[in-house]
Amino acid sequence: MTKVLELKNISKKYKDYSALNKVSFSLDEGEIIGLVGPNGSGKTTLMRIIVGLTKNFEGEVLLEDGTAIGCVIETPSFYPFMTGYENLKYFASINDVSIEKVMETTELLGLKDALNKKVKDYSLGMKQRLGILAALLRDPKLLILDEPTNGLDPTGIHELREYIKGIARKKKITVLISSHILSELEKICDKAVIIKHGEIVDVLKIDDFKNSSEVILTIGIENVIDASKIFKDNNIAIFKSDKDSISISVNKEESNGIVNFLNNNNIKFNSLYEQKRTLEDKFLDLMEENNIK
Repeated sequence: MTKVLELKNISKKYKDYSALNKVSFSLDEGEIIGLVGPNGSGKTTLMRIIVGLTKNFEGEVLLEDGTAIGCVIETPSFYPFMTGYENLKYFASINDVSIEKVMETTELLGLKDALNKKVKDYSLGMKQRLGILAALLRDPKLLILDEPTNGLDPTGIHELREYIKGIARKKKITVLISSHILSELEKICDKAVIIKHGEIVDVLKIDDFKNSSEVILTIGIENVIDASKIFKDNNIAIFKSDKDSISISVNKEESNGIVNFLNNNNIKFNSLYEQKRTLEDKFLDLMEENNIK
């Protein structure tokens, strides 16, 4: 596969604060990569470095020869009293792009019927799509999207997700996207880069979750404190716990023996719910928010 972007040891400091520390990963042609991390983890700083908006950093940003970058970082800005078409025409003119190219691009994100409306009358989802359209005018090989689903309702999130998948598939565009909605990233991405305190803590292949035999068992238990001790004494790691339930991560085959384990150890339970381990589970695990110490 063609490597479109490679980051090597990217570091960025602001006075005494380290925003990024030796961040390294690469993106291949047509991949959709999720950049995942809590607020302040360095996601936006990294994206700004990639597109050239932030200078004075250490490390290397290596792009395939001739790679154009399109980006939507934070909320896209337009002239509100101009129509969508007039805005795109303006951006096309300053990028030396033909009107034909504008019309071809609008087909990709389903905005053709809204082009004659003034942007001030657009919904937030329509403005996000218009921002992506403007970013696509120069036929970029790499598209950078920072929190594109912010403020969208479930319908808008679903539509935007499908449009982004379609763009990557039809145009073979590589997409780097950040979002707090991990369930959406799991549906759209090939990989997820997990970042915490400005450092990469893991790079996950989404197919590993879809094909994994690992499951989460959530057990409704009458006495969580006593049950927790029994689990730990038997070297069964507790994934999550609250006042009336315990969740454990086990192999699918092992889950069949859990009921026997509960009965043999006189652990009284009233429910048992099984679900696949998700990107959100893994993320929380890595952020040490779901670990029982």
